[in-house]
Amino acid sequence: LVSRSGIIPISHTCDTAGPMTRSVTDAAILLSVLTGGDESDPAMLNRNNNQVSSDYTLFLNNNGLSGKRIGVARSFFGFHEGVDAIMEQSLQAIKEAGAELIDLPDFKLSPEAYQAQWLVLLYEFKAGVNAYLKGLPSDFPIRTLAQIIEYNNQNSATAMPWFKQEILELAEAKGDLNSQEYLDALSL
Repeated sequence: LVSRSGIIPISHTCDTAGPMTRSVTDAAILLSVLTGGDESDPAMLNRNNNQVSSDYTLFLNNNGLSGKRIGVARSFFGFHEGVDAIMEQSLQAIKEAGAELIDLPDFKLSPEAYQAQWLVLLYEFKAGVNAYLKGLPSDFPIRTLAQIIEYNNQNSATAMPWFKQEILELAEAKGDLNSQEYLDALSL
Protein backbone atom coordinates (compact mmCIF):
# COMPACT_ATOMS: atom_id res chain seq x y z
CA LEU A 1 0.00 0.00 0.00
CA VAL A 2 2.94 2.36 0.64
CA SER A 3 5.50 3.32 -1.96
CA ARG A 4 9.12 2.46 -1.36
CA SER A 5 10.38 5.55 -3.22
CA GLY A 6 12.68 7.70 -1.14
CA ILE A 7 13.16 5.02 1.49
CA ILE A 8 16.56 3.51 2.19
CA PRO A 9 15.83 -0.08 3.17
CA ILE A 10 18.19 -1.86 5.49
CA SER A 11 17.34 -4.97 3.48
CA HIS A 12 14.87 -4.86 0.58
CA THR A 13 14.02 -8.55 0.99
CA CYS A 14 13.30 -8.20 4.72
CA ASP A 15 11.96 -4.68 5.22
CA THR A 16 8.70 -2.93 4.56
CA ALA A 17 7.78 0.69 5.01
CA GLY A 18 5.57 1.50 7.92
CA PRO A 19 5.04 4.34 10.33
CA MET A 20 5.30 4.17 14.08
CA THR A 21 2.46 5.99 15.77
CA ARG A 22 0.99 6.59 19.21
CA SER A 23 -2.18 4.70 18.44
CA VAL A 24 -4.01 2.53 15.94
CA THR A 25 -6.15 5.55 15.07
CA ASP A 26 -3.05 7.59 14.24
CA ALA A 27 -1.73 4.69 12.14
CA ALA A 28 -5.03 4.54 10.20
CA ILE A 29 -4.95 8.29 9.56
CA LEU A 30 -1.35 8.15 8.39
CA LEU A 31 -1.95 5.09 6.19
CA SER A 32 -4.79 6.99 4.50
CA VAL A 33 -2.29 9.71 3.56
CA LEU A 34 0.57 7.39 2.57
CA THR A 35 -1.34 5.13 0.18
CA GLY A 36 -1.54 6.07 -3.44
CA GLY A 37 0.06 5.47 -6.79
CA ASP A 38 3.74 5.91 -7.51
CA GLU A 39 5.07 5.33 -10.99
CA SER A 40 8.65 5.17 -9.73
CA ASP A 41 7.95 2.04 -7.60
CA PRO A 42 7.29 -1.04 -9.76
CA ALA A 43 5.40 -2.75 -6.93
CA MET A 44 2.89 0.09 -6.90
CA LEU A 45 2.20 -0.29 -10.62
CA ASN A 46 1.10 -3.92 -10.28
CA ARG A 47 -1.24 -3.60 -7.33
CA ASN A 48 -5.00 -3.90 -7.46
CA ASN A 49 -6.34 -0.40 -6.81
CA ASN A 50 -9.74 -1.85 -5.87
CA GLN A 51 -8.12 -3.04 -2.63
CA VAL A 52 -6.90 0.43 -1.65
CA SER A 53 -8.92 2.69 0.60
CA SER A 54 -8.67 6.46 0.82
CA ASP A 55 -9.75 6.43 4.47
CA TYR A 56 -8.55 3.60 6.71
CA THR A 57 -10.20 5.13 9.76
CA LEU A 58 -13.45 3.62 8.43
CA PHE A 59 -12.11 0.20 9.46
CA LEU A 60 -11.39 1.11 13.08
CA ASN A 61 -13.33 -1.01 15.55
CA ASN A 62 -13.13 -0.53 19.32
CA ASN A 63 -13.97 -4.22 19.76
CA GLY A 64 -11.59 -5.38 17.05
CA LEU A 65 -9.46 -7.48 19.41
CA SER A 66 -12.39 -9.28 21.02
CA GLY A 67 -12.03 -13.01 20.39
CA LYS A 68 -8.76 -12.68 18.49
CA ARG A 69 -5.80 -14.96 19.20
CA ILE A 70 -2.41 -13.23 19.14
CA GLY A 71 0.89 -15.05 19.22
CA VAL A 72 3.59 -13.70 21.51
CA ALA A 73 7.21 -14.54 20.71
CA ARG A 74 8.84 -13.95 24.08
CA SER A 75 12.10 -15.41 22.82
CA PHE A 76 12.67 -11.95 21.30
CA PHE A 77 12.33 -10.30 24.72
CA GLY A 78 15.12 -10.00 27.27
CA PHE A 79 17.43 -7.50 25.57
CA HIS A 80 16.32 -4.40 27.49
CA GLU A 81 14.28 -4.43 30.69
CA GLY A 82 12.61 -1.10 29.89
CA VAL A 83 11.43 -2.35 26.50
CA ASP A 84 10.29 -5.62 28.09
CA ALA A 85 8.22 -3.69 30.66
CA ILE A 86 6.50 -1.68 27.92
CA MET A 87 5.86 -4.88 25.94
CA GLU A 88 4.26 -6.51 28.98
CA GLN A 89 2.06 -3.44 29.56
CA SER A 90 1.03 -3.51 25.91
CA LEU A 91 0.26 -7.23 26.04
CA GLN A 92 -1.87 -6.66 29.14
CA ALA A 93 -3.80 -3.91 27.33
CA ILE A 94 -4.35 -6.24 24.35
CA LYS A 95 -5.61 -8.94 26.70
CA GLU A 96 -7.92 -6.50 28.46
CA ALA A 97 -9.31 -5.52 25.04
CA GLY A 98 -10.48 -9.11 24.60
CA ALA A 99 -7.65 -10.90 22.81
CA GLU A 100 -6.29 -14.27 23.87
CA LEU A 101 -2.49 -14.25 24.10
CA ILE A 102 -0.75 -17.41 22.93
CA ASP A 103 2.86 -17.83 24.04
CA LEU A 104 4.78 -19.22 21.08
CA PRO A 105 7.59 -21.73 21.43
CA ASP A 106 11.07 -20.26 21.48
CA PHE A 107 12.23 -19.35 18.02
CA LYS A 108 15.91 -19.36 17.25
CA LEU A 109 17.63 -19.17 13.90
CA SER A 110 20.25 -21.76 13.19
CA PRO A 111 23.78 -20.31 13.09
CA GLU A 112 23.80 -20.83 9.30
CA ALA A 113 20.47 -19.02 8.84
CA TYR A 114 21.55 -16.19 11.12
CA GLN A 115 24.79 -15.74 9.16
CA ALA A 116 22.92 -15.83 5.84
CA GLN A 117 20.44 -13.21 7.10
CA TRP A 118 23.32 -10.99 8.24
CA LEU A 119 25.09 -11.27 4.87
CA VAL A 120 21.89 -10.43 2.97
CA LEU A 121 21.43 -7.37 5.19
CA LEU A 122 24.99 -6.14 4.57
CA TYR A 123 24.84 -6.56 0.79
CA GLU A 124 21.36 -5.08 0.43
CA PHE A 125 22.09 -2.17 2.76
CA LYS A 126 25.10 -1.17 0.67
CA ALA A 127 23.11 -1.46 -2.57
CA GLY A 128 20.13 0.42 -1.11
CA VAL A 129 22.18 3.32 0.28
CA ASN A 130 24.16 3.67 -2.95
CA ALA A 131 20.98 3.60 -5.08
CA TYR A 132 19.32 6.19 -2.85
CA LEU A 133 22.31 8.52 -2.95
CA LYS A 134 22.66 8.11 -6.72
CA GLY A 135 19.05 9.28 -7.11
CA LEU A 136 19.59 12.55 -5.21
CA PRO A 137 20.14 15.81 -7.09
CA SER A 138 23.54 15.96 -8.78
CA ASP A 139 24.75 18.75 -6.50
CA PHE A 140 24.38 16.59 -3.39
CA PRO A 141 27.97 16.15 -2.18
CA ILE A 142 27.80 12.55 -0.94
CA ARG A 143 27.07 9.90 -3.58
CA THR A 144 28.16 6.57 -2.02
CA LEU A 145 28.29 4.64 1.22
CA ALA A 146 32.08 4.91 1.05
CA GLN A 147 31.76 8.71 1.08
CA ILE A 148 29.45 8.55 4.10
CA ILE A 149 32.06 6.49 5.94
CA GLU A 150 34.79 8.94 4.98
CA TYR A 151 32.67 11.91 6.10
CA ASN A 152 31.99 10.20 9.42
CA ASN A 153 35.72 9.51 9.89
CA GLN A 154 36.60 13.15 9.19
CA ASN A 155 33.84 14.41 11.51
CA SER A 156 33.78 11.67 14.13
CA ALA A 157 33.32 13.97 17.13
CA THR A 158 30.01 15.28 15.80
CA ALA A 159 28.94 12.50 13.40
CA MET A 160 29.55 9.61 15.80
CA PRO A 161 29.41 10.83 19.40
CA TRP A 162 27.65 7.69 20.71
CA PHE A 163 27.96 5.00 18.06
CA LYS A 164 30.64 4.10 15.57
CA GLN A 165 30.14 2.78 12.04
CA GLU A 166 31.26 -0.83 12.12
CA ILE A 167 28.14 -2.01 10.28
CA LEU A 168 28.59 0.61 7.57
CA GLU A 169 32.18 -0.54 7.10
CA LEU A 170 31.18 -4.21 6.97
CA ALA A 171 28.55 -3.39 4.33
CA GLU A 172 30.98 -1.31 2.28
CA ALA A 173 33.43 -4.23 2.20
CA LYS A 174 30.83 -6.39 0.41
CA GLY A 175 30.44 -6.65 -3.35
CA ASP A 176 27.34 -6.05 -5.41
CA LEU A 177 24.09 -8.01 -5.59
CA ASN A 178 25.58 -10.34 -8.21
CA SER A 179 28.20 -11.62 -5.75
CA GLN A 180 28.05 -15.38 -5.24
CA GLU A 181 28.25 -14.99 -1.45
CA TYR A 182 25.11 -12.81 -1.56
CA LEU A 183 23.24 -15.13 -3.91
CA ASP A 184 24.10 -18.16 -1.76
CA ALA A 185 22.97 -16.38 1.42
CA LEU A 186 19.76 -15.23 -0.24
CA SER A 187 18.88 -18.79 -1.25
CA LEU A 188 18.90 -20.09 2.35
